[in-house]
Amino acid sequence: MAGNSIAVAISMAYYPENRDVTDGVSKLGSQPGVDMASNILKQFWPDLERGFSRKHRSEGNGSF
Repeated sequence: MAGNSIAVAISMAYYPENRDVTDGVSKLGSQPGVDMASNILKQFWPDLERGFSRKHRSEGNGSF
């Protein structure tokens, strides 16, 4: 949460026009959800890629 808070603070300092506390709280509320989705996708991407891939490895090709 501290890292997300710092990121929101930097973002609001970089683009100060039309920013207020409500915008900061909104960003801080959505940031953990985005981080969770990103981490879940990173964790399961090899399995998803293998499942959706059209190429299948042949089991008896004789190579190791």
